[in-house]
Amino acid sequence: MARLGPLERTVLAALQAGSLVARGDLVLVACSGGPDSLVLLFVLARLRRLLGCTLAAAYVDHGLRPAAPREGRRVVAAAEALGVPACVLALHLRAGGNLMARARAARYAALEAERARLGAASIALAHTATDQAETLLMRLFDGSGSAGLSAMAPRRDRLIRPMLEVARAQVEAFVKAHGLWPVRDPSNRDPAFRRVRVRALLRSLRRLEPDADRALARSAANLRDDAEVLAWASAELGAGRMPLDLDLGELGERPAPVRARALRDAVAAVAGRALSRREAVALARLADRTHGTEELDLGGIRVRRSYRRLTEAKGPAAPPSPVPAATSGAVRFGPHLVRLVLSGPVLVRAPRPGDRIALPGGGHKKVSRVLADAKVPRADRPSFPLICEPAGEPPLVVPGLSAPVGPVRAAELEGAAGRPGRHERTRGG
Repeated sequence: MARLGPLERTVLAALQAGSLVARGDLVLVACSGGPDSLVLLFVLARLRRLLGCTLAAAYVDHGLRPAAPREGRRVVAAAEALGVPACVLALHLRAGGNLMARARAARYAALEAERARLGAASIALAHTATDQAETLLMRLFDGSGSAGLSAMAPRRDRLIRPMLEVARAQVEAFVKAHGLWPVRDPSNRDPAFRRVRVRALLRSLRRLEPDADRALARSAANLRDDAEVLAWASAELGAGRMPLDLDLGELGERPAPVRARALRDAVAAVAGRALSRREAVALARLADRTHGTEELDLGGIRVRRSYRRLTEAKGPAAPPSPVPAATSGAVRFGPHLVRLVLSGPVLVRAPRPGDRIALPGGGHKKVSRVLADAKVPRADRPSFPLICEPAGEPPLVVPGLSAPVGPVRAAELEGAAGRPGRHERTRGG
């Protein structure tokens, strides 16, 4: 084998450091024919004897560009010239919203199917330090935490990325030095795509720091280490175990980032999906409270905090525990925040069967009918707050739905996230 150049040594070091390829492996190389993937194919072909592996290659035609079939044939020819069997995987995507995301998902699915068909150990992708820098910047603008900012890992399941420490400028120099003829995808210059606009920003950053690509890629690697530590600490606290049963007292003794990660991981494992930022904030607020019982609906899963334990709520929602209020101010009651102006003590509690509220003109009306007439969702009624005498009887006010009486001078009802509720607020004169 001829002496290895700097780029080839970088790729070899990444393969060995991450144990990305084992002797005897068959590696499927995803090759678009662009500079990055063509260089990866060329370099792996040179390294295969040293690594003790064999290669296959695949070009994915998304069915979106007339030139794609011709480019696919070029990739097959280039791979076979290196002694690597290759094929074209034809897809049939239609133009439409979020095209890049749909194309990416379809591409990975096609590559995984081909990997399984061949019995390959992994799929090699040609993402570079420049791709890593672009990904980090995009996720930075999304407000991502350490897990998102860690961008792409050298290995994720069957995907390996041995070129994450190689900048695109090195790739272009390699192409020129070895007389390679890559194809150029015109979509890589279309500013309609967000990544293309981020590339323009990265070019500006290089004027401040010529090695910005690899510097940002190193930051992503450092953040990945931080994210892995948080994931380990989260797992140590029991996040991810089934069934959901988290000790919030023990969790409260940990640093804030560990608490937040463990809560998200624990509930996400049961929900089968990542939590949105809004859901994570609502969950953290629930976990910070210490008294009584409350439940939180996270869309597909309902969690229950009973004092200092967090579990999955099964069956009908448990009503929140009664909350006494002696002075004016805000009272948290389950998913609601009740703001009260009082002249004496009251008790905030959930509705009970047979509860009736006095009407201004005389007579009474069932609280259940008041809630139904106001179109309060049936699932929300067991946790709807009632303002009562200190002993819990009789109900005095249904916030937002009946006039203030007795010691209640005004009552305002807000939702779980601190926003005004669906119902008209009740105010006293």
